[in-house]
Amino acid sequence: MRPAAPSFPYPPPTFAPGGAPRHAAGSARGRFSPALGRRTAEIFAALTGGRYDAVVLDRDFRLSAQLAGEHVYRDAGFLSAGTADQLYLAVRLAICDLVLPPEAKAPLV
Repeated sequence: MRPAAPSFPYPPPTFAPGGAPRHAAGSARGRFSPALGRRTAEIFAALTGGRYDAVVLDRDFRLSAQLAGEHVYRDAGFLSAGTADQLYLAVRLAICDLVLPPEAKAPLV
């Protein structure tokens, strides 16, 4: 005889396409996305020697970058492989800057 399935006092969470609960995903977009976009742009500009000076992180966390002096953003999929790698590294470093306490810097090897 199998034991009865457990009952929970709350309904299971509804997940967004990326796997995060919908309320958490919306909350993260509202609070985290603007700061993440700004910090990513700063790091990306440094990594590219100022060639790219702006980054857009849309509400679905898709990335686009803008060449300095241009007014058109290029989706990350249209960047060269090396530039796209730099962009994704900039995002990861920006996340570390935003979520880690100041005394706990991300180790780079």
